[in-house]
Amino acid sequence: IASLINPSADSVYCDQLPLSIKLVNSGLVPLTSVEIQSGVNGEYTTFNWTGNLLSGQQVTVQLGSFPLLNFQSNYVEVQLNLPNGGTDLYAADDYSIYTELYTGLNGTYTIGGVNPTFSSFSTALLNLKNGGICGNVTFKVRNGDYFERMFLNPVKGSGPNAWIWFEGESEDSS
Repeated sequence: IASLINPSADSVYCDQLPLSIKLVNSGLVPLTSVEIQSGVNGEYTTFNWTGNLLSGQQVTVQLGSFPLLNFQSNYVEVQLNLPNGGTDLYAADDYSIYTELYTGLNGTYTIGGVNPTFSSFSTALLNLKNGGICGNVTFKVRNGDYFERMFLNPVKGSGPNAWIWFEGESEDSS
């Protein structure tokens, strides 16, 4: 595996991950087949690639679309097996993992109080930082005391047509 194309750190994924890799032939003989096991959060599928990659050549392989879990870290794994139907003599590039993949937020969420979407500003900002946004986002802050210090960096996906808004759920500013 030369690299994971998707996921990438600068992209926003709203609910599905279109998983793709750059497959490279690191061997000396042409690569004509390989079994690719891929999955998200432990749910795996197998894709059998066939073609003709000369030594050093690369090709992009689309592995399908995988559902992502909201409000938590997702992990992606890709494992190559049985190149040309046999054992890989250079297995160091046969496995790749991507962790800390969050979905983008879109819609209205609550912070604090009873049964909130996010228990604190910190957890809400962690999801914003790691996942970005897929549309307009409103955080309704429930009444309570919050002793947190926050700094909001630019958020992936935000712009003139996708904004982030914090407001009191009770519409009382006190």
